[in-house]
Amino acid sequence: MNASQWIMVAAMVLGPILAVQIQKFLEARRELRRIRMNLFHTLMQTRGNRRDPAHVQALNSIDFLFHKDKKVVDAWRIYHDHLTSLDQLPSGAQLDQWASAMRTVWSSSSQRSRGCLGTISTRCG
Repeated sequence: MNASQWIMVAAMVLGPILAVQIQKFLEARRELRRIRMNLFHTLMQTRGNRRDPAHVQALNSIDFLFHKDKKVVDAWRIYHDHLTSLDQLPSGAQLDQWASAMRTVWSSSSQRSRGCLGTISTRCG
């Protein structure tokens, strides 16, 4: 057999294998994006009740689902830290200040996530 015949045999053997591997890669990527979008939708739907179990579970999933996007994880960690920063019995002024900061922190965190999910023009990384 000459070189062109070997190349043809290699293409016939490797072509389907590579096609399946590429398809598996694309499906995994699509599934990760679907899961991330579901997480983001859960956070948006439960943002009015931050003690909702679905909200807490979604926050706990961010480290795992966005582990390659350090800026997203850091933004949500700031949000989480702010959630737990309020004193047990805050004064009215402390509560107002905390709520004002919460809106800013929430906006920053959700915008970073939307950017990574491609729903706004900001990109992660």
